[in-house]
Amino acid sequence: MSAETYVMEIDGGPGDLHCMKCLKICNYLKDSYCCKKTKNMTLPQKKAESAFLMICLQRNTIELMVTALLANKKIIDSKGNCAFCRNKKQHEEEKWCAGRTKLQLFLHRIDKDELKVEEYLEKYLEIKTRNRMEQLDIVQARIVREMKAVAIAQGKSEEEVEHILAKQGRKARRMQRSEYKHAEEDNKGVRQRLAAKLVAKKSEIIERFCLAQRTVFVKADCPNVYGRTTTHISYLLE
Repeated sequence: MSAETYVMEIDGGPGDLHCMKCLKICNYLKDSYCCKKTKNMTLPQKKAESAFLMICLQRNTIELMVTALLANKKIIDSKGNCAFCRNKKQHEEEKWCAGRTKLQLFLHRIDKDELKVEEYLEKYLEIKTRNRMEQLDIVQARIVREMKAVAIAQGKSEEEVEHILAKQGRKARRMQRSEYKHAEEDNKGVRQRLAAKLVAKKSEIIERFCLAQRTVFVKADCPNVYGRTTTHISYLLE
């Protein structure tokens, strides 16, 4: 690849996870670890850490694209095509990207890239919630076994044991509903914090482009359904 070209793709793959102790990338699918800390993680923990890494890598990809644009590099996708034009005809014949400023190119594609960040976040939250509920199931199963053993040891009849376990089952289902509600509340907070970070980062990047292009701009942030805001720009080149 030419030094004047940047490939717009995530620098990572399935199973990759980041070791916070060694600051290295491991891969649990390939059974490749840098230390015992990552190797001894449970499989649910590894899946969650891997999903979280993809969020970070996607955000880093956006930052690298911006740096490459400001350095006047050609931005392409993993197939070697222009990262901004819809197809080769638009790029080679219509020369769509050639008639756009760096800021316009960035704004043309940022929503698509931020959507990928949100998709990776949803996968991460799904894994975290599932892990949380599975841990609760393990605890509740242990409680049922212990309650049953105690009831039998106390000489209770089969009907009494079933009554005790049925009562515990109702309590367990209430706990599951409550735990799921708390998990969703936590997830909502995570979504809001990420949305705020994406908005702040987008505003920061726009200012970088405007300073580089001597551009005067006015921005207005409008919330979308997800909670992220879409920044609309009006600008005049000096």
